[in-house]
Amino acid sequence: RNVSALTDEEKLAKSVLSKKELMYLVDNIPNPRDKILVKLLYDTGARVSEITNLTLKDIDLDTKDIHVMGKGRKPRTVYMHNSTLELLKVYIKEQNILSPNSLVFKITPMSVWYNLKQYGKELLNRELHPHMLRHSRLQHMADDGIDSFSIKAYAGHSFVSTTEGYIRSSKYQGKLAFERAGDPWEKK
Repeated sequence: RNVSALTDEEKLAKSVLSKKELMYLVDNIPNPRDKILVKLLYDTGARVSEITNLTLKDIDLDTKDIHVMGKGRKPRTVYMHNSTLELLKVYIKEQNILSPNSLVFKITPMSVWYNLKQYGKELLNRELHPHMLRHSRLQHMADDGIDSFSIKAYAGHSFVSTTEGYIRSSKYQGKLAFERAGDPWEKK
């Protein structure tokens, strides 16, 4: 079947990395900047331009908050995990980034795209592009049982219908519902 005949859920499934693929990718990227970019793109669910435009003042290293300018000039706050924060602190120090208005990553979105394409070929034997990390993050959130309104807020989507595709394509939502309902046969 040709690609244009794929449903939205099938297209989404093709653009999501498994957690194992994600871990393998991050563990095997040799360039520290590229490793941080991948982790930030995943942690934040941000678009590549939102990350490449970050200045030092956009990042709160104490709270792990990152202020991005989203699509349609909508500001939003996204977050990073501790391991990403630690790598980022080292990177900022090594790059001697001191001015609040300095770009943290002196790289274009197209260069990030190109580098990810190379890593995808070399490490995962598959096509890879920056937006896949956003898709992967949002899909993993849906798989972990995060509700569509929370994912919508995190992603900065204007409409919950945009987010619901992640819920619909989740292989785990049914299992989560089953487990939450409890075992009626279990003696309490």
